[in-house]
Amino acid sequence: MKKEHIPYYISILSLIVSGIAIGVSFYRTENLSVDYMGVIVGILSLLVTALLTWNIYTVIDVKSIKEDYKELKARIDTEKKRLRDYVDIVQNFTMGNVRMTENKYGEALGLYCNAAIELNRMIGEYGLNRKSEELDLMYKVINNAKDIVKNEYDITGSELLKHYYKKIIEGLKGIKYKNTKMIETYIEVTYNQDDTTSNIKNE
Repeated sequence: MKKEHIPYYISILSLIVSGIAIGVSFYRTENLSVDYMGVIVGILSLLVTALLTWNIYTVIDVKSIKEDYKELKARIDTEKKRLRDYVDIVQNFTMGNVRMTENKYGEALGLYCNAAIELNRMIGEYGLNRKSEELDLMYKVINNAKDIVKNEYDITGSELLKHYYKKIIEGLKGIKYKNTKMIETYIEVTYNQDDTTSNIKNE
């Protein structure tokens, strides 16, 4: 017997007992007459029946509330994870901008690419909300990365690209944006050959 079914069984049993009590209190073989004790018992039985009925309704309503709570909690947890992911992406983008001011173009490009890859994953996982804020950030990230490639900045000093360039290239291939091909080609040519001096212009 499941625990959640016990209140239903008790309520049904109570209804049966209440019905028997009503029948006993009103049943008389002699001429009909008012039996005040029987009337009181009958009224009490009716009140108990009403109370138990309300109890059953409350149990059912509580189960419905629990289901609503679980659904709401799941939505809140998803949104919290989504916001944490978005904050991490914004941090990558911001750190990329900082590295640009320090002329560490390889690190900046790696951070921009990571931000773009994570944004693409996030859009696929959660969809687009908040007036396509993710798409706006994607546009900025890709354009900043494109500027590094377009100006042929030196990206050879990046530990991030050195160790993860293959993974980054693979991630960029999943992004449907016209400039990502140019970025992945630049990274691949730079880190996938013995002579890393081509396609580079020192600033």
